[in-house]
Amino acid sequence: MNKKEIFEIINGMQHPVMYVATSENGQPHVRGILLFRADENGIIFHTGDFKPLYHQLINNPKSEVCFSCGKYQIRVEGEFELTNDVDLKREIIKHPSRAFLRQW
Repeated sequence: MNKKEIFEIINGMQHPVMYVATSENGQPHVRGILLFRADENGIIFHTGDFKPLYHQLINNPKSEVCFSCGKYQIRVEGEFELTNDVDLKREIIKHPSRAFLRQW
């Protein structure tokens, strides 16, 4: 399977939930989070700066995500990068699946 096929599978999921693994004080943490998009620029999702996930990724950006895609399990490891791209934030908020974010 090539990278293009992997992106098609991940982005085509009916329920785009990925599981993010982090650690804090040597204790692992895994939680499901909504994928926004995956492409050559990376795996994009959003979280609030008040959440433990945010602080765990700031303190240790090395992590792994896992997608359960029918007969496939796709795991990706790497380093998270915080972005303050205003255009991306606007794109996320305008997306129909993210209407719940508009109140914030």
